[in-house]
Amino acid sequence: MYNLIIVDDEEATRDMIARFINKSDFGFQVIGCFSNGKDALNYIVRNQVDLVITDIKMPNITGIELAENIYNTFPAIKVIIISGFGEFGYAKSAIEYNVANYLLKPIVIKEFADALERAKQLLDSEKSIITETISYEDRLSEFLNELSMGLIESKEECEKIYAKYGADFDKSQGRVLSIELCSNDSDSNWEYGKTSFLTALVNVMRNITTAYIVPLSEKNGNFIIAVIGEIVDISKIKSNIFETLNVTVQVECVFIFCNIWDLSIKLAERKTKDEKVMFLASQLLLGNTVMVKKIIDNISEDGGKEQDLIQKILTIIGIDKSESAALTENFLFDANVDTGNVIQKAKTYIEQNYQNDITRDEVANYVFMNSSYFSRYFSQKTGISFYDYLVSIRMKKAMQLLTTNAKINDICKKVGYNNAKYFAKNFKKHTTYTPSEYRQYVLKMESAANDED
Repeated sequence: MYNLIIVDDEEATRDMIARFINKSDFGFQVIGCFSNGKDALNYIVRNQVDLVITDIKMPNITGIELAENIYNTFPAIKVIIISGFGEFGYAKSAIEYNVANYLLKPIVIKEFADALERAKQLLDSEKSIITETISYEDRLSEFLNELSMGLIESKEECEKIYAKYGADFDKSQGRVLSIELCSNDSDSNWEYGKTSFLTALVNVMRNITTAYIVPLSEKNGNFIIAVIGEIVDISKIKSNIFETLNVTVQVECVFIFCNIWDLSIKLAERKTKDEKVMFLASQLLLGNTVMVKKIIDNISEDGGKEQDLIQKILTIIGIDKSESAALTENFLFDANVDTGNVIQKAKTYIEQNYQNDITRDEVANYVFMNSSYFSRYFSQKTGISFYDYLVSIRMKKAMQLLTTNAKINDICKKVGYNNAKYFAKNFKKHTTYTPSEYRQYVLKMESAANDED
């Protein structure tokens, strides 16, 4: 299913197109509707969008200007223009900016359906390459974790495994970068949260290099990111982030590596014992007992006491073991692991801190799990991603607050959003109503129902 947004200053047109697409089986889902190109661009920067359907004449940014911005910054996104203007100049500009189709109003259903089908074919033809790249980066993140934990014992073994990804070991050089917002700079007023900022960073960097972009960690708004396959110029990264996101960042090179093996050695040197235990607990919860055994051996060789280590892991994952009983590896692997303990701790932390700008890394650290594995584990056990769960908690609280006399701008801040428009879009996506509509119509309906009772 591909993600689609609609941009038109006429609400009736937006609603009509959205209803038609949602009721049809074209392989698209409408994830956003916007009245102007500026809001649409802000949304595209922070979210995965595959197709944009846009009018031409709109306030702030015209449809042609929007198509130009997308063409220059996010060339993988397809654009369909629907307009009441058939002048040659518009059509010529549309061709110049690689617009997938240019349709005239009033919309002819057959032509519109054909345009959607053509856009889907274009996306399908590119999907295998895009999917391979993204899934490679996801797998590579886990591969780097295993490498830095010492679970791959030689450069030769590393090279063989890396080759299975279809990657060239001899071209796996790069940098590990530290990227942080310049908090004292007036240009750096990012209002959409740390999680959205990381997504935006990765999107920008993927559009200026063919290298693989692998986020490694985040702490207090400082993002550590590996760029693998190319030595990208730091000034180019900074300028493109400023031009696209309108924020100023501090970018520093943590270290340069000559290949993936060199990267793993340098990451391993920076691993703390707590990070190793977090990784171990993650693997145990996921059922990877062979990997757990290897990690225990490695930590013990580094001077760790095996029984102390096992006790710490048991505490993390919620197993109560009396001090008198012998703590052994066999007990660790045979124990009835209370997986609900970790999930409940994570949920409780989210429910107590939703009003803050919390991230997946922060919650993973709280439950003492490796961040990337925590993400997979949370989804497996709850059936919902960490981010979607966080948003659902925020929206439930917002709905409660909308029953009070609190101002919507104040409610926005109380549920963890600094930007009122961003909050309103998330609220409408979650409830199908804007906050004002929810307060005006839904609550009145509930009140009327209560009066009847």
